[in-house]
Amino acid sequence: MNLTPCRSVPAASASGESNGTDNANSVEHWHEMECRLQYMQAQVEEAQAALARKHMQQQELVDRVEKAETEKLEFEQKYFDATKQMNGLKESLAEEVKKKEKVITQLQETEFVLKKTTA
Repeated sequence: MNLTPCRSVPAASASGESNGTDNANSVEHWHEMECRLQYMQAQVEEAQAALARKHMQQQELVDRVEKAETEKLEFEQKYFDATKQMNGLKESLAEEVKKKEKVITQLQETEFVLKKTTA
């Protein structure tokens, strides 16, 4: 915001009446107050703009955090599901290994019996 500089109104001359001097001082005082008011209004506008920027930045950060938390929960669920599936596969593998060992044992027994009967 561009402000035009406030200039003081020159005081009345000493040769004038005291009423004229009072009026001049009053006008000068009024003008100073207007200048202060303009300055304060400019400060308020700048502060509001800065506050709005900070609010936008804060909202962007909040949005990023919420998105990251959502993604984290999704990855945790995927990890849990994958771990559950992996444990199930380990159990299936253990069962298959036991079956294979049992079949190998039966095969060895059958071969032994077969050799015994052919000998």
